[in-house]
Amino acid sequence: ANGTNIYASTSVLTNASTSNITVANLAVITNASTTGLTTSNLYLPGLTAGSIPFVTTGGLVSQNNANFFWDNTNTRLGISSSTPTADLTVVGTAGATSPIFTVASSTNVSFFNVLANGNVGVGTTTSAYTLGVAGTFGVSGQTTLNTASATGITTTNLYSNFASTTNLLVVNASATGITATNL
Repeated sequence: ANGTNIYASTSVLTNASTSNITVANLAVITNASTTGLTTSNLYLPGLTAGSIPFVTTGGLVSQNNANFFWDNTNTRLGISSSTPTADLTVVGTAGATSPIFTVASSTNVSFFNVLANGNVGVGTTTSAYTLGVAGTFGVSGQTTLNTASATGITTTNLYSNFASTTNLLVVNASATGITATNL
């Protein structure tokens, strides 16, 4: 079919070229090019279940199930995974040094990062620890440090929101050079 406008209630188009196609119901379109397509039901037989279609160079509708996949049965999204195991599964690339996951501001200031080595950084993009926090943080509830070790720690204004010190528990701790003010 060739023409400027094609209107149909149900249509199977093969090798169609037009500037506008309007279809009210089911449409199967093969090897078609158009600048304006309106349909209430569009069937793309080249995509597999779970595909999240996206547009590539030249306007080609494509899929990449190994890297971008929707599991509709379990309502899970996989990024770099075609078998997501949680509501959102993000799998890093082997040997990568860039973060696996980042939450940032609209000006690209990083708030939270999961690094390729498994470390998590809050307020930092280069955490050397399992959990690295840059800046002020707070803890509520009982805090326990097991087998803690520290050298040269200086702290000012370390507070507990509890009336007794029994909620601050340090087990098997050793320290050298700790200076505390207003503990």
